Amino acid sequence: MIQKAGLPLLIGLAAFPIMSGISTAAAFELPQKLVVAQAPEKPLGEAEGVIKGVDESERKLLISHGPISGALEMPSMTLAFRLAPDIELSGQAPGATVKFTVSRDAKCLYVIEKIRRGK
Repeated sequence: MIQKAGLPLLIGLAAFPIMSGISTAAAFELPQKLVVAQAPEKPLGEAEGVIKGVDESERKLLISHGPISGALEMPSMTLAFRLAPDIELSGQAPGATVKFTVSRDAKCLYVIEKIRRGK
């Protein structure tokens, strides 16, 4: 019995926009939510090491480093790291002890995001 009573009501609601001259889209318009997509944070790692070589043309530093801690855990090794675009290459010289923060780029290559002189 309730279903029968509800059916004419639904038909009446559906017909309301047509009879009143309002478009169906406007009559049943739902509020929209604005969703802002945020880029996920880059996983980072931190380490200390000694610069073994500088490749200015490729913007890379060859660093013999201790274990990398953080999200990018890695054992001690010697590895060539690319430099982020905002990192200054001048002043980086073989033999310098450095502390650095590293991430991985879209190609999964390691990129130094921050670098400073170590102790």
